[in-house]
Amino acid sequence: MEAENLVLRQPQKALGTDLDGFSILTFAGISAQGFDWVGEWISEDGSVVFPLGRTQCQKVITS
Repeated sequence: MEAENLVLRQPQKALGTDLDGFSILTFAGISAQGFDWVGEWISEDGSVVFPLGRTQCQKVITS
């Protein structure tokens, strides 16, 4: 956890290159109503950032 966010990091090379870095998934705004999700790849030195995706998830109640 970082502040109120759940952050998952895994070492990973950038797709199609030998550039070392990290695949990072950040879950924020976590509540019973849903959460926000951001994925990105970041180089080891933080100089390169590739966005992988951004999603807002909301709980849907059906009867």
